Amino acid sequence: KTVFYDESVRVPFIMKWEGKTIKGTSDVLLNTGTDMIPTLCDFAGIDIPAGLPGKSLMAPATGKKSNWKRDYVVSENYMVQGSPVDGVSLKPHGRMVRSTRYKYCIYSEGKNRESLVDMQYDSLEMVNQSKNPLYQDILKQHRMYLKEHAEQSDDKMALEMLNKDLK
Repeated sequence: KTVFYDESVRVPFIMKWEGKTIKGTSDVLLNTGTDMIPTLCDFAGIDIPAGLPGKSLMAPATGKKSNWKRDYVVSENYMVQGSPVDGVSLKPHGRMVRSTRYKYCIYSEGKNRESLVDMQYDSLEMVNQSKNPLYQDILKQHRMYLKEHAEQSDDKMALEMLNKDLK
């Protein structure tokens, strides 16, 4: 699970409570790790503790409209396995921003540290659009998403990666 391909990072979040949850799938962007506690509290009728970064998924799970919308989710990795390349041991940190349509990835090391994929037209993630002039506004937006997330979560590594020269 050290790569950001959808087959690795899109872990299903399955909920079933007979008579409460509905059958089907949802296109709500969720983060399993941060959304679990607010969701369980909501279903249990317990006040969700203030300051938690997650959102309750009770509304979409029960067929109702959420009172919130998430524009993106962020995943991180740290690749510590692998053999040295040309005598250099690389252990890059990475961050991935996934919006409904796009996936933006950035790494702490490497020549081509950024990628942007249009998941609507490239679900196999084969074409990096980060240098494509037609995608520059989308690239900037996803960099801003990551910056916003990094500032909110005190992710110094993400800020460092964004502040490195991106050509």
